[in-house]
Amino acid sequence: MVEHMKSPRYTFVTTWHVDAPLEEVWLHLIHIEAWPTWWKGVEEASILSAQNIASGGVGSQVKTRWRSWLPYSISFVLTIREVQIGKYLIADSKGDLDGTGTWEFSENNGTTIATYTWDVHTTKPWMNVVAP
Repeated sequence: MVEHMKSPRYTFVTTWHVDAPLEEVWLHLIHIEAWPTWWKGVEEASILSAQNIASGGVGSQVKTRWRSWLPYSISFVLTIREVQIGKYLIADSKGDLDGTGTWEFSENNGTTIATYTWDVHTTKPWMNVVAP
């Protein structure tokens, strides 16, 4: 009998300092299908359902596929849960990774500070077995 393993949790925090006004950075973030052009590791980002992301987008769903230095890709669907335009965006993830991602924004002298906090756990049994 195989004992059920608890899936490990991971928290990743990435902060960008972008020499651009917050409004411009926000527009890049909500242009989801362009993520692979600027967000390292994103192989695919496609909108499954849109609830006018530019004006909030709560309920919108995005299919994503990511690749890192690991020899496999991971896929999951993001569902936008909460938005305050220009301040933060929170999305839930379901798929190879389940959890929550939170974007937070601020501006200082024309530089936008964008912080992405990603709290997730793996869902595939083989990922749990090989987890550090």
